[in-house]
Amino acid sequence: MELLFDLPPWATTRDRGWATYAAPDHSLRFVVAPLVERPLADVRQLLSHALPAGARVDVLAESTGRARVGWAMTTATVRIVDEAGEVERRYVAIYQVLWMVGAIMVMGRAVELERQRDLIERVLPSGRPRLRSVEPACVAEWFELEAA
Repeated sequence: MELLFDLPPWATTRDRGWATYAAPDHSLRFVVAPLVERPLADVRQLLSHALPAGARVDVLAESTGRARVGWAMTTATVRIVDEAGEVERRYVAIYQVLWMVGAIMVMGRAVELERQRDLIERVLPSGRPRLRSVEPACVAEWFELEAA
């Protein structure tokens, strides 16, 4: 299973379940985290992904809502700072999908994220699960899951 997004056809790299879609000039990157079971979800690990050495994460804003297809979605704006100041800005969207949690981050300089706001606002709510996997599943089990 994985999360799918309406992403531009940019160059893509994959590393240990993470997928990075980079703009041709590398000024903006969409990073899709792998789906994990809720008890294994670690927001700190997500926010610190590809964190420069000596930098820290400051959360600027958070909100909750729903993705276009109805899954619960929490968004956050964070900035990555070091001793010299802001290094990078990130928009993060975390999706609650059945018993799983998935996420996407948009990474770049604040001015670039503002310039690409229309694209970002189209991509973040487009998150939807692809529920097929190699593992067998029984739909009846979904009705036995505990609410998070």
